[in-house]
Amino acid sequence: MIRKKTPTLLAALCLSCQPAAAQIAFENVSGIAGFGSTHSETWGAAWGDVDGDGYPDLFASNHRTRATLHRNNRDGTFSEVSQQVDASATPGWTGPRATLDTHGATWADIDGDGDDDLYQSVEASTDRLHINEGGVLWDRTFDYHVDRFAHRATRHNVFLDFTGDGRLDLASIALSGPGLSRQSADDTFGPETVLACADDGQWAHLADVHPSPGLELLCAPRNGSYPRVTAFGSGTPVDVSGQFPQFSPVIDVATFDYDRDLDRICSSCVDPSGPLTRSSRLPGVSRRSS
Repeated sequence: MIRKKTPTLLAALCLSCQPAAAQIAFENVSGIAGFGSTHSETWGAAWGDVDGDGYPDLFASNHRTRATLHRNNRDGTFSEVSQQVDASATPGWTGPRATLDTHGATWADIDGDGDDDLYQSVEASTDRLHINEGGVLWDRTFDYHVDRFAHRATRHNVFLDFTGDGRLDLASIALSGPGLSRQSADDTFGPETVLACADDGQWAHLADVHPSPGLELLCAPRNGSYPRVTAFGSGTPVDVSGQFPQFSPVIDVATFDYDRDLDRICSSCVDPSGPLTRSSRLPGVSRRSS
């Protein structure tokens, strides 16, 4: 015979039940990890796998002091390995001019051989491109024609294949003449074309915010409005900024999927779209329209 269940036993069993409240806590382990002596101003820190062991290593440009590269020891600690890795004695790193004005750094497989190469933005001089050969970085700035770029005072760089030819192209976000350079079959970067980015460009990121195929490049200026949006659906850069609400001033932005579509959260900016504009210190969330 099947008896009818009553809630008595279940209620008794749950008298001791407590709601699960996941507590997230962080502990500062910088010193233990090997970063105890890295007190330096930096405008560019980037994770990449320089030795191809599957563990992220950390490069820091350090702005007005020498750059550093910390290799992951795979045990929660890092070791500074600049002297072993910078084979070209790069200015501002292990070479001359310790006070070189450096900014953002980017890891990308620039030469398409499967490992991480390093690109460093420099404001007061030519940007630096390092090709990874067996875990050692070689300065190939002139081989790739990086010294021929027209823009000046680079703040940030983004690599993308906007032509779909399998080679990474380069978007340079700069205070003067930010531009987009296509990588040719001979492994050189060609003349720059105009980006939808103000002349005082600070940083940029990729996101799918427009109906055109592929990702778009969203650029933020130092003083103007964000986003300045470049679309590449046709293989040619097109300024579509006019199709998006503008924010000003803006310090930082992240894209995320808030409602099964792409949205943005804007830190320390004025959002013209709604009630979150009560204070420029409140985050603004912008939902993508269908």
